[in-house]
Amino acid sequence: RKIIIFLAILSVIFFFLIVVAMLVNRPTEVKRQPFERKENRQESLLESSKEDICGNDVCEPGLGETKAVCPQDCSAGD
Repeated sequence: RKIIIFLAILSVIFFFLIVVAMLVNRPTEVKRQPFERKENRQESLLESSKEDICGNDVCEPGLGETKAVCPQDCSAGD
């Protein structure tokens, strides 16, 4: 019975330390502006996908290519 009590106390202390470590070690941008960080990540993903799609000589409107965004792929004849 003493061993079970000791292990239970040890588990509670361990859990408490994990929670404290998670709160202390959060990145500062998550603490201050969590929503802005997501938007920036989405913008960078969109920019990288534009670079990957544009320039392949195929106009792909389903992927967001237009004459304004990707003129080298979407010429007047396409």
